[in-house]
Amino acid sequence: MTTSERATGALAVAAATALVVALASPVATAVIGLIIFGTLAVLLELRYLIGRLPVIARRDVVSGLAVLLAGTSVLRLAEHLLGSQARRAEAMLGFCVVALVARVGLRGRRRVVAYVVAGLLGAASLVWPDHYAFALLHLHQLVVLVFLWDWAGRLPRAFDRRLFRGVQLAWGLLVPAALLAGAVDSWLTGEPGIVRSVVGDGRSLVAAAALPGDASGVLDLRLLTVYAFLQTMQLLVWVAFMPRFATEESAAFEGRFPWLTGARVWAVGFIAAAVVAVVFAMGFRQGQVLFGALWSWAVHLEMAAALVVVAAGRRTRTKPRLTLVPDPPASAEPPTPRQAGPAAGGHGSVADPQPATAVAPEAEVGS
Repeated sequence: MTTSERATGALAVAAATALVVALASPVATAVIGLIIFGTLAVLLELRYLIGRLPVIARRDVVSGLAVLLAGTSVLRLAEHLLGSQARRAEAMLGFCVVALVARVGLRGRRRVVAYVVAGLLGAASLVWPDHYAFALLHLHQLVVLVFLWDWAGRLPRAFDRRLFRGVQLAWGLLVPAALLAGAVDSWLTGEPGIVRSVVGDGRSLVAAAALPGDASGVLDLRLLTVYAFLQTMQLLVWVAFMPRFATEESAAFEGRFPWLTGARVWAVGFIAAAVVAVVFAMGFRQGQVLFGALWSWAVHLEMAAALVVVAAGRRTRTKPRLTLVPDPPASAEPPTPRQAGPAAGGHGSVADPQPATAVAPEAEVGS
């Protein structure tokens, strides 16, 4: 089975499983996934983003991002005190993150377009802060589709790329559209199930996913189910798919931070998840606020990175596509130095097998 077949099949199976679980109990799915995998997903996502766009790890950029993202976390913590004002301020800092990443990641007209988009969205968030928070809650879960679409660009065959991307569009767009259209209303439930002792009757989660000012119970359940499904898929992508298949980004990250190896990232993630789980056990609302402050870093940074990837297109990647070279026959003798030259097949031939993933140095984004 090729890399493309494994990747496509894995996400197709994951989507089917996530849909069944979300329909069975969206409240329990959202809560359990968040507690167990949420913190680890944040760390692994940050590792991927830095590996994919190394320009954001430049020393002069990191300091600015740290200040802006720390501000979003503080405002998220203070949201219950400041209300809409905190949401407006967080939105402004979030779009400043977009502008900063665009400044160092894009050039020319692409950079100007990114500034314009960030400015328009920032203005809209000032006018409709509650709708901005609603859109951020739901739509940021689709940002992962940008990176999956981008990852597919390294597959060698056009058919493989189209099939992989088709699967992503199916679970990312078609399934949520069907749920919102009421295709499975008879299966929807707001019962908390096994997490009742943590969240009570679950109404707080249903209300958190609802459209501002909406009083339709059916629409609220649809939105909650879509949220639980997409959150589960997002967690699976960052925790399972990217570490397994996006190895170039992991290697690029460890090349910059050799002391923060994969094993250490996972260890930190599980320790942090245990701490968050304790906080959730002490009080679900406190756990929501704490995790929301932590996740705000990843949410705003991934939005900025996705905009750069989309705006720059192929300019963001100089790596060749995956080249799957068959292994030489077991009985074949190793080539002599004279045979290993161009006459024997040259670089990348069967006589001189290369790794399945050829990795070239990644140029600065938009250069």
